[in-house]
Amino acid sequence: MAGFNLKLASSAIVSIDGNSVAAPMSKIGKVVPSLLGAAALGSWLLSVALGLQYDKTRPTVAQPNEGRIYCFSNHEHVVYLTPREKLQWKILVGAAVCFFLTGTVPVSVQRRQQPE
Repeated sequence: MAGFNLKLASSAIVSIDGNSVAAPMSKIGKVVPSLLGAAALGSWLLSVALGLQYDKTRPTVAQPNEGRIYCFSNHEHVVYLTPREKLQWKILVGAAVCFFLTGTVPVSVQRRQQPE
């Protein structure tokens, strides 16, 4: 067993004594992208719900004395948000994008590297 060397590279290629073969997708490699996809969907749905709530409950004219200076447009219906409200919505949208890309890009790269 002295000559046996197993290395797992970040590109999902397993090298055994210099011979490179594509590694089959592990159970974790299947579960993690699914969890990230679910997190992306959840974040996106929460951002939609928050946007709809803002659309129904926030003023349609700017109120600088209250800090409502950031316009938020939902299908041409404009309401004005505070900096904190705008940030909360942007964080949810950004999280959805990050979860989606983190869950799909590595899987896509790994599938391209596997021989057919």
